[in-house]
Amino acid sequence: MSEEKQKEIKTLKGWEESGKNWDDFCKPGELVDEDVYWYFLNILPPRNMGAGYLQVGEPYDSRLNPKTGKYMATYSTFVKVGDKVWKYCGNCFPGGPLNNPHNQFQNGIHSSDYSHRAHHHIDRSVAP
Repeated sequence: MSEEKQKEIKTLKGWEESGKNWDDFCKPGELVDEDVYWYFLNILPPRNMGAGYLQVGEPYDSRLNPKTGKYMATYSTFVKVGDKVWKYCGNCFPGGPLNNPHNQFQNGIHSSDYSHRAHHHIDRSVAP
């Protein structure tokens, strides 16, 4: 059985019943169901999205990007890992989990798994 099937899948109903904010309910690397994905997709136009990839449209915060030396916004990020199952990657720089400011997404998708999605994503932002 794969690692994804062994973990608890967080649900939208479970989040609502918990009374917690999103960051207290779900941590980077945890699995979520498709209802969570649709919730975040529908609250705002996405920042970035593509086949099996979503960055929520509203920035979570701004952090120093060690690659650029500049402060950049971070966005809640999800990648699809199975049938109706998504992995929450945390709050990442534009472009996805490989740009995560704190490398919180170490036990999830590796760069080879992500690369096939990266060239399919749509960046809906205005150029800086």
